[in-house]
Amino acid sequence: MARMTPQSKRKAGLAAAVVVLAVFAFVLMRWALSKPHTHLQYMVAGTLAISILLAAAFAQVLRRGPQGRTTFRIVRRSERSS
Repeated sequence: MARMTPQSKRKAGLAAAVVVLAVFAFVLMRWALSKPHTHLQYMVAGTLAISILLAAAFAQVLRRGPQGRTTFRIVRRSERSS
C-alpha cells in the first residue's frame, strides 16, 4: 500500500468533509420539510446537496494554480503548411 503524502491527505480530508456536509444538508432538508415527503421535496433536498458539492468542486478548481491563482492555458493548433 502506498503512503499518502500530506497534500493528498488534506485533499482526501477535504473531500470527505464536503461529502459529509452534503449528506448532512440532505438529511436536514428532509427533516425540515413536512412529512410525508413528495418527489418535489426529495428533489429540493437533493438539489441543495448537489449544489454544495459543485460549489466545493469549483472552489477546489480555483485553488489549483500556483499561489492560489487560477491558471488558464489556451491550446492552439498549429497551422499546417500545404
